[in-house]
Amino acid sequence: MIVIIISVALINVFVASIKSQSRIIYSQELLEQSSYVLEYMNSKIRMAVKDVDGNCIVAGSTYNISGGGSSIRFISYDAEASDYTCKEFFLDNNLIKGRSSTDTSSSNFGAAFIIASPSFKVNSLKFSIFGDSIDNQPRVTTLINMHKEEQDGVTSKITIQSTASKRQLEI
Repeated sequence: MIVIIISVALINVFVASIKSQSRIIYSQELLEQSSYVLEYMNSKIRMAVKDVDGNCIVAGSTYNISGGGSSIRFISYDAEASDYTCKEFFLDNNLIKGRSSTDTSSSNFGAAFIIASPSFKVNSLKFSIFGDSIDNQPRVTTLINMHKEEQDGVTSKITIQSTASKRQLEI
């Protein structure tokens, strides 16, 4: 009888450790995905330049936020095009998406592409701009709240924030 009780206890400990390991793996996947998304967006945001003509956003601005803060638009260098293009990041149906124009005009946007994996649901995406005036160096703060639901009912959640400033000083 004692052997059975000890065996059941050991099995329960083993099952609990496997569930705990699963939660750790889910949390790690979520952290890696959110870090990738922030790094990808920040790399484009850092390369932004002022829109002199007003074709992408308001003339004289570097960034424009819309959609209650869940969308940002700007002109940034595009290595594939070897030129500056109008870019936009936004939240659509719990997915972070981006799109890029063929030039500096917002009227030439291509199809939207998904940045974060569809297996991760984004609860909120918020952009804030600080210092986008003539005398200040603009900074963009990005706040992402996302989660991933797994088969066994475990839900991993993360809220992550990052602030990026332009690489080129405006003097």
